[in-house]
Amino acid sequence: GALALGQILLDQGRRREATDHFQQAIATLQDLTREFPGSAAFAASLCRAYLNESSVLSGQQRRAESHQAAQAAIRIAEQLVRTYPMQLDYQTLYLKLHVNSIGVAGSARLLREPGALERIVDIATQMAERFPNLPDRRMELAMVCNNVGVFEEQTGRWAQAEKTYTRGQLAAERLVQDFPEIPEYRQTNVSLLRNLADARALQDQKESAETAYRLACKEAAALAAAFPHLPDYRVEEADTHGRLAKHLRKVARAKEAVEIQRHGVALLEALVKEMPALEAPKHYLARAQFALGNVLFDLKKFPEALEGFRQCEQLARELVQASEGKTADYRGIVAHVSLNRGDVLATSGQFAQAEKAFREAFRLQDKIIADFPDDPEHQSSLLRIIDHLCQLMNQLNRLPDAAPELRRGLKVGEELVKAFPNMPEYKDRLITLLIARGEIHFLAREFPASLKNMVRAWDLAEALVAEFPQDTSHLKTRDWAINNVCSVSPMTGDHGLERRAIERQLELHPDDPSAMHDMAFFLATCPDAGLRDPGRAVRLARQTVAKAPKNADYVEALGAAYYRAGDWKAAATELRNAITLTKEAHSLASSRFLLAMTLGRLGEKEKALEAYRWAADWLQENSAKLDPLVQAILSRFQAEAAEVLGQPPPPKKKLN
Repeated sequence: GALALGQILLDQGRRREATDHFQQAIATLQDLTREFPGSAAFAASLCRAYLNESSVLSGQQRRAESHQAAQAAIRIAEQLVRTYPMQLDYQTLYLKLHVNSIGVAGSARLLREPGALERIVDIATQMAERFPNLPDRRMELAMVCNNVGVFEEQTGRWAQAEKTYTRGQLAAERLVQDFPEIPEYRQTNVSLLRNLADARALQDQKESAETAYRLACKEAAALAAAFPHLPDYRVEEADTHGRLAKHLRKVARAKEAVEIQRHGVALLEALVKEMPALEAPKHYLARAQFALGNVLFDLKKFPEALEGFRQCEQLARELVQASEGKTADYRGIVAHVSLNRGDVLATSGQFAQAEKAFREAFRLQDKIIADFPDDPEHQSSLLRIIDHLCQLMNQLNRLPDAAPELRRGLKVGEELVKAFPNMPEYKDRLITLLIARGEIHFLAREFPASLKNMVRAWDLAEALVAEFPQDTSHLKTRDWAINNVCSVSPMTGDHGLERRAIERQLELHPDDPSAMHDMAFFLATCPDAGLRDPGRAVRLARQTVAKAPKNADYVEALGAAYYRAGDWKAAATELRNAITLTKEAHSLASSRFLLAMTLGRLGEKEKALEAYRWAADWLQENSAKLDPLVQAILSRFQAEAAEVLGQPPPPKKKLN
């Protein structure tokens, strides 16, 4: 009776009251199982009661408590399956519990078991095929595919998620055709269509994703109209429109997105007005207002975006107060509003207010982690906030001011990656923070510490691409990480590592003239003569100049390569050409130092000294303004040119 009443209240959206009845049922069943320990029926009922409690707690965003209930149920189910291996109902119950655990913190254990997700789907498929006349078995297959697909999607396996969603959606669609009067089947079909659209969108299947989103919107609207007294279906309609708006925003159709998002907000506002006592519609309304603010931000409608965020924050704070701060997601909305407000303020040039907003978001999110330490998503959100703060501080040339937050973020990020190695998002965010920390060390001239962070970022980026090759954004992350190693390694004197990084760039982009230039320049000018290769440098430099004959840097590299190869006349010609082409003063100094060496080898000492003195005077005057890497290269060229020309060695300059 308590379980049935709890389910009725849950269907009406009254989650807190439903939780009380489920907990009453659990207490009674616990007494029964202690009194009759051999009763499988009582144990199975207790297991189902825990499952219901886990689901309703998850719906209230109380993930840690949901996880505890799910784990209690799984322990009972595992014992039942071992004791009664041929009992289909217990196998089904075990299956449901595993699927339920995918949505909570215990999901990582499933993924670490090879083939675990596939086994779950296979069991559900076998049950549906074995009992084709039992619609509940087909419904279980649809729900299993939905939940497994979500986890595959979250772990970057988008193509596999699409297949799993398609399998489940076909099962749900047939159920709707056979039993059109049952709303639960229609709701499951909507959920699978929407998630299928998400998986396609992630794979850049723009048109097929939009088709699935619009079909889901149509089905969700029909379901909400057929059962207007059930608030969950009306929430589902609004949320589905929000997903379509998000997709349109992603494909640069913000004007269409804003109208669809406003429609979703209007649906939820009407529901909240009609049923003010319900918590879930208010939660979804706050999220919809937040999404609307983001779309308006894309359209550069900053005042309207800020107003959308203000309304969202007001509603979220009311939810926080009503839940006495015990619901982490409501508090998370407040933190994210502060973050996105900071983005709007930074974009509109209000940097002081933006910094204040970012730091407030950090404070709020860090407090959420302290109160809810078991939810990795809250920790991931903290990394995102720190990234935005670092971007602003870097823009203001104050990156070291973000060092305390960075230290906190790196600690959280390393723990996340260790605990959840299959979550690409966590690795990606840790890479971003490692590079920011490396930049702070670089600015402080702590080059070994900087390089350590950059190498760690590179290692993670390589792993990210290897594990999730279908996400092309990781390729850019890897290029960024390698480029940073190329920049920092020469400052530590580790030219072997520098060469490996440049070689890797060229391996990944063999036809990119920039990668060819970097390799040619290194092979011609590396301080470690044992790592030079003048012949290969000439071949690569010729290819780059053939692709871009007016690029002064490429022409200079060809001149340097000819110089190392002993073809001084060709070197002089190319270096003079580079001087004519360049518009950068530091490049003029670089080319003139190289030209001075070349002319010295040709015996044109007067012209060589003229080029040398111009470059030396410019470096003396501008050294303090230069990037440390550029300053180091020019100082090295000056010292070599002075030696070739028999000039006094230049004094060593303090690096910027």
